[in-house]
Amino acid sequence: GLELRFNYAIIDNYTAFDTLAMPSQHGGGLSVASVFASKDLRAWKFHLTPTLLVQQSSNPDVLDLPLATVRATAFFEHLFNFKKTNGQLNMQLGAEVLYHTPYHALAYMPATGRYYRQNAVEIGNYPFVNVFLNLKLRRTRIFLMLDHVNSGFTGYDYFMIPFYPMNIRMFRYGLAWTFYD
Repeated sequence: GLELRFNYAIIDNYTAFDTLAMPSQHGGGLSVASVFASKDLRAWKFHLTPTLLVQQSSNPDVLDLPLATVRATAFFEHLFNFKKTNGQLNMQLGAEVLYHTPYHALAYMPATGRYYRQNAVEIGNYPFVNVFLNLKLRRTRIFLMLDHVNSGFTGYDYFMIPFYPMNIRMFRYGLAWTFYD
């Protein structure tokens, strides 16, 4: 079904690390409004789950947020039946995309282990695309995933945190085997 949420938060005496990575407190009130929407769509064996988050800070100089964040997962699902062994293999083959609008994300200060406000680097406006294959056979689950498929298509300047680049394309896999209790 459709999921809709609205959130409005008022923060008094907001405390964070400023652009010099020093603790500071914002004297005035700060508010953040957000709207979240998600919908599961299905047609035959195809699934699509688009998710949208729209948010706005009353003072972007104190707390900057991406205006919109989109995550969409699409996959094809099929159940294979094996007549001789009476077994079933459930397969999901799909992709997910994560995107957010540009904003000045918090930077990381290794000396203090804290995130701080920065105005030098704007990140975002770049889609991260992953493709996956999930298999389930009885009590065993197997997943294969190619993370960041689009790595290098438009250069190598993609970040989630300023000055810390995201991983390049990589292959991940896993196995989960549920035992009886």
